[in-house]
Order: sequence, then structure tokens, then C-alpha cells
Amino acid sequence: MAQNNLTTKLAQTVLSSAGMQGRLVSAMMQALAEIWGSFDGWYDDDGVEQAAQLAVDAEQRVLEQVKTLAESTMQALMLQTGQALKAEAPQPFEYPRGVDPLEVWKRPAEQYRYAVSVGETEQDALLAALDRVEHIANTDAQLTRRDAQVRQLRRSDKVIGYRRIIHPELSKSGVCGLCIVAADRVYKVDDLMPIHDGCNCDVAPITKANDPGMSLNQDDLKKLYSAAGDSTAAKDLKNIRVASYEHGELGPVLIRAGDKYLTEDEAKTRKRARKPKVAVVDTSSLRYLRQKEDRTKHDLNRLIGNARTQHEAYQRRIQELRDSGMSAHDPKVLGMIFARRRMEQELKKYSKELEKVA
Repeated sequence: MAQNNLTTKLAQTVLSSAGMQGRLVSAMMQALAEIWGSFDGWYDDDGVEQAAQLAVDAEQRVLEQVKTLAESTMQALMLQTGQALKAEAPQPFEYPRGVDPLEVWKRPAEQYRYAVSVGETEQDALLAALDRVEHIANTDAQLTRRDAQVRQLRRSDKVIGYRRIIHPELSKSGVCGLCIVAADRVYKVDDLMPIHDGCNCDVAPITKANDPGMSLNQDDLKKLYSAAGDSTAAKDLKNIRVASYEHGELGPVLIRAGDKYLTEDEAKTRKRARKPKVAVVDTSSLRYLRQKEDRTKHDLNRLIGNARTQHEAYQRRIQELRDSGMSAHDPKVLGMIFARRRMEQELKKYSKELEKVA
């Protein structure tokens, strides 16, 4: 009975913390969707750097809170299992990837430009950029949480290891098979838990007297395997073998055994050399017309026509996303809404200018 009560109490702590993290990440995604959805300087290096800096600042404000939440949650779990914590000076926030965050947050613009270069529409290019935004932010939040939790585990001499806690309630499409298979693995406190794209796993300490993570996972694992039954999904779960590799930015990453990834040296050799910039200005391009100071009536009519066409295209794509079941609060939907609003502002701006020219 005492063990059941402890497990219930621990579960409440973990679920409450996961819910708070979800709200923090959701707020961060909204801020990032506004930054990149409202952005139109995809080919302006200075503009990209400014947008990237806004994204760095918006993300860091939330990641600092994610770090504090993870630390307090792990401290609560350890105290609930009767562990004394060694005194430790507060640790300042550090970007979890170990690289310059400004360079990381220039990647959505690179994604946008690549999509356009292969013939994608403006709307599809923005969706590709927003997908990159969501991937970066989710991964950074997970890395921050993992690193803060493991750092707290090292404050107790009684902790001999830890295990991952799966979160079926947080996954849109169900718990990843990699996490299910890895749920029975025990990690040393000196090691970081391998994660993967979209990982929602938490961490629970293990002592000689308690292994709360095993109890917390058991019910969820039983339900998952029971739901799979004798189906193909069940066979797939039983056949999954996991491994981890050391990612240059993310640290240990959980992968399916046998999957191959480029080493850092191999990745460098695969990079294409950048084409030299050519100082030729296409005076007929919309990009040029937006920057032109003395626009003619013809110029403005072109800009207005384009803004109207793009506004309608964004509206159609928003409706398609919503019809597919995507939430109105999804970063991609929000980003498209901000882009549509940008088109509305362009329409008003150029229409007023046209009135003066006429």
C-alpha cells in the first residue's frame, strides 16, 4: 500500500510537470510562429540575422523556465523517495546544443530558400520553414529538460542510476516504438539519456531502495502492448532493437539499431560549396520593387496583385491545414495566419501609395 501511494504521488508530480512544460513550449511556439510567419526578408542576410536573434531571445526566455521547472521537478521526485540533496550553487542557463544559437536559428531561412529553389510555392516554403522552427524548438526544450534533470540526479549519493518515463498522453500519434523498447533501460548518472526527434520522455531516479520509474512505466507499457494485441504493430514493437549514437550538437540520440548516420567528418565532406554572389539586380522582380523608393503606378499594381494572390493562397492553405485536423494553435497554422496578415498589411500599404501616385 505504501509503495502504491508513493507511485501515485510520484506520478502526480511527473504529470503536473509535463503539463506545465507543455504550456511553456506552446507559448514559445506561438512567439516563434509570429516571428517567422510575419517575416519576409528571406533573402536578406541582415534581415535573417535580425529574425534569428528575435527567435533566440524568445526561445531563451522559455528555456530558462523549462530548466527551472525540470530542476524543481527532479528535486521533488528525489525528496519524495527520501534522498538528501547536496548543496549546489544555482547554475546559469546554457544553450543545450553547445553551438551558437544564432546560427541554429538561421536554419528556417535556409529551409525556406531551399524549398523555393526546388520549385515550391511561397506557402509550401513557409510551411517547410515553420516545420524546421518547430523541430528546433521542441528539441531544444527536450535537451534543456533532460540536461537539467540529470544534473540534479548527481546531487545525491544514493542515486545509482535513472530510467526514462514514457508519456503516452503527450504524444499526438502514440509513444514512439524506440522509447517503448528503451523504457526498461537503466542509465548511469554520468550519462545523458539518448533522445530522438519529438521525444517526450522524462527521467526518474533509481536508488537501491526505490525504482519509481519502473512502476510508473509498467501500467503504460501494459496498455500499449495490450492495445497492440497480436497485430502487426505488436510484432513491430517486439522486433525493434535500439541503439544510440553521439550527435555533434544534441549529444546521445536514440536510433533504431542498424540505422546509419554520417559522422561529423563525413557530413563536412558532403557539404556543397556556396556559389559566389553575383552583383546583378533583377529590376523586374517583386523583391526589387518592394525595396524601390520611387514606385510607379505599374509597379504598385503588380505589388497589389501579388499581395492579393498570396493572401488568397495563404487563406486556402490555412483552411486545408484546419480541414486535415490541425489545431488552430498549431505553430504551422499560426505562422500561416501571421503570413496572411502580412499580405493584408501589404495590400493596405500599396493601395494607399497607389492613391497618392494616381
